[in-house]
Amino acid sequence: MPELKLTQDYLLDTLIILNPERAKRPHQFSYSSADSSNSKEMETCPFCPGNEHLTPEEHLRIEDALGKWIVRIFSNKYKIWKIHDVIVDTPLHSKDWEDMDSLLPLFQAIKLRIKNIYEKHPEVKWISLFKNYGKMAGASIKHSHLQLIALDFIPFKIEKIVKKLAISNCAICKKLWKEGIIIKETNFLRSLFVASAHPYEIEIHPKIHRVSLEFLTEDELDELNKFLKGIIKTFKMFFKDYNVLFFLAPKNKDFHFFIRIFPRITVYAGFEFESGIIVNPVPPEKAFEFLGKELLKNLNEV
Repeated sequence: MPELKLTQDYLLDTLIILNPERAKRPHQFSYSSADSSNSKEMETCPFCPGNEHLTPEEHLRIEDALGKWIVRIFSNKYKIWKIHDVIVDTPLHSKDWEDMDSLLPLFQAIKLRIKNIYEKHPEVKWISLFKNYGKMAGASIKHSHLQLIALDFIPFKIEKIVKKLAISNCAICKKLWKEGIIIKETNFLRSLFVASAHPYEIEIHPKIHRVSLEFLTEDELDELNKFLKGIIKTFKMFFKDYNVLFFLAPKNKDFHFFIRIFPRITVYAGFEFESGIIVNPVPPEKAFEFLGKELLKNLNEV
């Protein structure tokens, strides 16, 4: 019999069956290769410089010393909710985080936009911030970007997480992640593989109780920049599509900020949809065994 384990995502409460045997199924991690970018595609890309007129209302931009934008935030043309932004994190069509000099301008833009939303829209109670990269991850445009959606309610899932992350009973501060496999710890941050719904899912969280991205110090943001660049560089060596989820605190709620990053390499089937239990063929220790060496190398190089 294969080594099976029934466990639970320590923050999201998802029931997980860890079953390495499932990885032996044919085509478990198969997907089509990405199309390479071409000049015609860049000419019509609404996120490239020169095509700013193709995007809706711009909310803010971060510029370099020459006055050229390096980050733009504007309304999403196809909104999910009333406030739904696109954050273009680079003017270069084919660059991703591992290629960028720094993500600090991106963090600066995000912090400014969040502050602006809460000041102008007192009805907003929670902000969703995420990045979809690649077709399987939900991206419809190849040019690297994030999305921000501000809601005037707190989703039930987030309310449940809030209860777990208030400082009086914080699951991260109490080290309930201890069954995960630590990849790297620095002065301020910790990265680890966690038992979760997705193979190779990595969590990043501050080692001390920080409520949200907006409250990270410059030193913490600098370390976060290095963690994200190193992790994405490693992922891109093995996987094509990935998601990054920034779990921000709801308005006026105590919380412990964290990020989840995972490649999109599996597809849910009937059992997952019917039972709500996710089968993950890659336990955290196997994830570290496969990716740990490259992760540590790339994290140390950044």
